[in-house]
Amino acid sequence: MRFSQTDGGDHTRRIRSDETPIEAIVQALESVSGRAPDDLAPLHSAVETDALERLFRSAKDEPVAPFRLSFTYDDYEVSVNRSTVRLTDLSDRRIS
Repeated sequence: MRFSQTDGGDHTRRIRSDETPIEAIVQALESVSGRAPDDLAPLHSAVETDALERLFRSAKDEPVAPFRLSFTYDDYEVSVNRSTVRLTDLSDRRIS
């Protein structure tokens, strides 16, 4: 799995043609957080996964304007568009 890291600590990854956006998000979270799948909170606790899948499925089949969906999951902001997942680590940006 290939990630690129920007100066701001963002991690980006392309969504492969053989995976769903949900699979790409979960794999990105596993890789960046270093946690096993069973140690991650369910993704549906942060975003409506069925709606996300429908959104991307319709975007794949029909021409639609570019879009990006962002949500917070644990210590990360997750941003996803048609081709890319971006994780931003929020843990060092929180005020104690």
